[in-house]
Amino acid sequence: NCVDDPIVEYHNSMLLDSALTANQVEHRYIQYQTGGHGFGASEEKGTPECRQWKQEFLQWIKVQELLRPASQVSKSHVKINSTVNDSTIQQ
Repeated sequence: NCVDDPIVEYHNSMLLDSALTANQVEHRYIQYQTGGHGFGASEEKGTPECRQWKQEFLQWIKVQELLRPASQVSKSHVKINSTVNDSTIQQ
């Protein structure tokens, strides 16, 4: 999250980080000073500082071994929610 987010108070993310830590949930909390709101994985939104988030995220999931080829994913771990469609996804 970014300290200068005008939409969502950055302290909310700090509270989530604290709760995850207290419950021993594996995670990584990254706070940027600048970038505003909604930069996500965009190459244009936000600031150069927050745009590094995408690479930080990809590195984290790689270390967590969450990125595996589809052929290595057990079908029992794949859950598809058929009620979600493109009209429910906000970009």
